[in-house]
Amino acid sequence: MRHPEPRRHCADRDAAAAPAFASPSGLLREVAAAARTFPPPSGFPGAAEMAARSFAPAFLAVGAIAATILSATSGLPAGEGAPPPARVPATIPGRILCEFWDNIGGSSVRDLTASPAFPGSPSETLELATFEIPVDRGDNYGTRVRGYIHPPATGEYVFWISGDDNSELWLSTDEKPEGRQKIAEVAGWTGPREWTKEPGQQSKPIRLEAGKAYYIEALHKEGGGNDNLAVGWKMPDGKEERPIPGSRLSAIKPPPIPPPKVVKRSEPLPREPGHHKMWAEILVQGQTVRLPYLIYLPLNFGKDPKEKPPVLLFLHGVGECGTDLQGIFVHGPAPALRDDAKFRERYPFVGISPQLPPGARWEHPPIRKATLAVLEKAIEDFGADGDRVYCTGLSMGGTGTWHMALEAPDRFAALAPISGTAVQPDLAKEKLSNVPVLIITGGSDGGYTEGAKRMWQALQGSEPKPQLSVVDGAGHDVWTRYYSNPEFYEWLLKFRRAAPATAAGRRPPVKSEVGGKAGPGATSASSAPASKTPGPQKPEVPEAPKPLPLTTGPFGQWAGTWAAAGMSLGTAFAVLAFLLVLPRRRQDPATAARSARNMDNPGAHTGQEG
Repeated sequence: MRHPEPRRHCADRDAAAAPAFASPSGLLREVAAAARTFPPPSGFPGAAEMAARSFAPAFLAVGAIAATILSATSGLPAGEGAPPPARVPATIPGRILCEFWDNIGGSSVRDLTASPAFPGSPSETLELATFEIPVDRGDNYGTRVRGYIHPPATGEYVFWISGDDNSELWLSTDEKPEGRQKIAEVAGWTGPREWTKEPGQQSKPIRLEAGKAYYIEALHKEGGGNDNLAVGWKMPDGKEERPIPGSRLSAIKPPPIPPPKVVKRSEPLPREPGHHKMWAEILVQGQTVRLPYLIYLPLNFGKDPKEKPPVLLFLHGVGECGTDLQGIFVHGPAPALRDDAKFRERYPFVGISPQLPPGARWEHPPIRKATLAVLEKAIEDFGADGDRVYCTGLSMGGTGTWHMALEAPDRFAALAPISGTAVQPDLAKEKLSNVPVLIITGGSDGGYTEGAKRMWQALQGSEPKPQLSVVDGAGHDVWTRYYSNPEFYEWLLKFRRAAPATAAGRRPPVKSEVGGKAGPGATSASSAPASKTPGPQKPEVPEAPKPLPLTTGPFGQWAGTWAAAGMSLGTAFAVLAFLLVLPRRRQDPATAARSARNMDNPGAHTGQEG
């Protein structure tokens, strides 16, 4: 968008005093005009004169064109930025607030708004990086996504909403929620980002002003089956953003929610090495969750009072759900610890393995919060090292590993999800950028393989680098090659949490225990440990895929390279041209006139013809 009027007037007033290079095109025009108007100082070589006068505009043109292409991929005009968001109290820029209400039947928004828990007692709150909720979160829940939207330009905007099931989109005439009006809705259901299934999904054109904030709210109700919700718009220049990115949004800060608390657990606390069955009751936002869990104490537990053991949280798959903890001995570390004495000797962790009842899932908010509460209580109960806490899981538990980490990104020193699906890759890139991750998947596991690769790609640029092990020919049960392999656990132990989150909300990078390197899988996913058969034998290492190139859009990498090169060379020649023409700016009018005539007749200046 253009600058506000007072700024343009100021620029016009000061133009005669000093040229303003506010954009590549402005710099190009200034240098080109100067090169045409003023000759070089007497005696300066003609070739340098022509280079200074000709090459500066040429290279600046290359830079300006490339910068324009580059800016087109990011949605901003060349040389300009989006206007700053209007000031709205108690907001979080770049996010929008999402609230969920669980255990509400029906598939109509009216079922949500009629619930006694709405709006004051949401089951879960989170901040979204785009105007879209996680797909297939669960059944029988309602959603409200609300905050402020900041138009980048004045003009008419068209909105869309997609959702499963019934969904409504509301927009206010200003930043106040009281002025909101319904502008679009999904009467039945749509697929994710399916924008044109029903005519009511699209709003009429709505005029919005740049620099203002508008309250926006989406309501959504899920009954059963698949579920989704997303909002998009088309801006006055015709560009569509579907869904709307966080750069256009700011979130309302939610009221504080009391943390989950273990109110009761089994007694007495075990102190002998080996497996022990326990249970706990956890109060999570007004409801009590009962969670059985298996505790493992290592062979040297309690021998040295000063020694703080590391902790491993293991999350089982859907086939191991139950209430008697026997399912924990089907897969994962527990069967190897039970059956292999040599393996027990090399296993230093306090192991925590909760068991879900049939039908429950790790991604359900009360389960996540209850599990993390049990984890914190176990760290306290057994005097464990809070900076060496690791999380792994298989299948549903592999997916659950991502959910636990996103719920508490500052809790874990390292993660190792196995055979899991992708979980909010954009949010993971932001929240888990300093957490070491080893992603393990079979090469023939369909959507699980693709989900692992998506998460690996999303975490590119993290430090330490994310590691991906794709075992060629392996299917869903690839975990059998890892959980009985001591090298898998040795990889985890190479990391410790450096510190809790800082005041800025981002913790320092995780420390490595060995020379700053990540150990197996640190620089290449191909070095991650794996073995074809259970047991501590030497692993056979699969080769990891190469990362795919990530760009900012069509021509993004090409434009970025040429923009930088063109602008750098153009700037150098511009400085040379400016040094050439600066002495002529100081000439009196008569001398300047003679110089101009000399330019029109080069032979008069050099004593040569032509």
